[in-house]
Amino acid sequence: MSALGLSNRKNRKKRVSLAVDEQSTPVMIPDLDESEGKNKYYLRVSRTFGYLRYLTLALLVIYILFMVTAFGDDITASNLTYLFRDISGDSSSGELFSGVAYTAEPIQRFGIYNGELAYVTGSSVKLFSTSGSEGLSTSISYEDPVIVSTDKYLLVYDVGGYSYSVYSSFATIERESFDYAIAAADMADDGTYLVAVGDRDYKCVVYLYDDFELAAKYSKTNYVTDAAISSDATRICLSTVTDVSGSFVSAVCFYAVGEENEINECEIDDFPIAVERTDEGFAVLGISGIYFFDSDGNATGAYEYDGELSTYDVLGEYAVLVFPENALGNENRIIVLDLSGNICYNAVIEEKLTDIVLSGYGGIYILSQSRAIMIDVASGEERASEISSSAKKILATGEYTALVCCSADAQSIDFLSLSSLTGDEN
Repeated sequence: MSALGLSNRKNRKKRVSLAVDEQSTPVMIPDLDESEGKNKYYLRVSRTFGYLRYLTLALLVIYILFMVTAFGDDITASNLTYLFRDISGDSSSGELFSGVAYTAEPIQRFGIYNGELAYVTGSSVKLFSTSGSEGLSTSISYEDPVIVSTDKYLLVYDVGGYSYSVYSSFATIERESFDYAIAAADMADDGTYLVAVGDRDYKCVVYLYDDFELAAKYSKTNYVTDAAISSDATRICLSTVTDVSGSFVSAVCFYAVGEENEINECEIDDFPIAVERTDEGFAVLGISGIYFFDSDGNATGAYEYDGELSTYDVLGEYAVLVFPENALGNENRIIVLDLSGNICYNAVIEEKLTDIVLSGYGGIYILSQSRAIMIDVASGEERASEISSSAKKILATGEYTALVCCSADAQSIDFLSLSSLTGDEN
């Protein structure tokens, strides 16, 4: 090997050695305080964010003080409850109630609101959960309270009185009083509601509220006997009467929400006493018949009767009517109609009846003095349960469940667990 080759090898070895030495050189971190083992850069960042935190807290305190000082008069309990107007408890439709007890009162009204029992007397409004615990409890002073329940709010008004109130599951959302008596009120599923009130200049004025603000006003020169708003808050139906030459003339008026003028008006040869909404429009109950209309006010059917009507209910695609068959009232004919006025069910029950409601699932719940009865409209199947003699109201809580409300307590009935009285088990 030549001297030149040896020299090149030595140089290569030296370069390799230098490269290894350069790779093993430790990396220097800026601002490293070797004496304390801390990084001054991150200490400065941490200190800056600490100052920003205290500055944010100080600005929050200043903002709160400013708002309380400038808008203190607007910070009220009612405004705070308004913030929670759309918060409701979990709906528990079909769940059985247990342990529900309340104080017996001379005036008692019952309803189901958002899966809870709404118990209204002349002096209070209370909500009870399925476990029997009392939730909302507030005072009122109503002579004849009426409950209107939707999934969103609970409307309670004093028919013939001057006040109404709206509730969520937790609080009173709205209270209002008028100078003249309330004839009727109703509420749509989204919380839009109407109140029909007497008036000095007109026979009646219907106030429509959207999000608790007055949205429209309909002035009528006729007396309004009842009023209803469609579930989707697009149509309004009013039953009216007026005196013409000593005789009553009855009419049913229809409005599209957002429009001032009527979209339709139909005269009926009857005295209207109630308006109920249906799946297709409205049903108007009179002294001698029930009349069905679509949402635009076109007549779709009717059923006329001569006998005295003792009670009724309208829900979804059915209407149920009860007529006593004798003076004692211990025989009652039950007729179920579709929205064309056709009879879907017709039978006589040899018992005194206290109440009747449609289930919303093709059945009817009947309350007699000794039993709660479920009848399937399509098949005629019956199921029944013995009840307390103090029962006053039956409420549908599900397809096969109902709540029987007595003077001082309420009890659920699961009809599906009972044997069929007709021997036709489904």
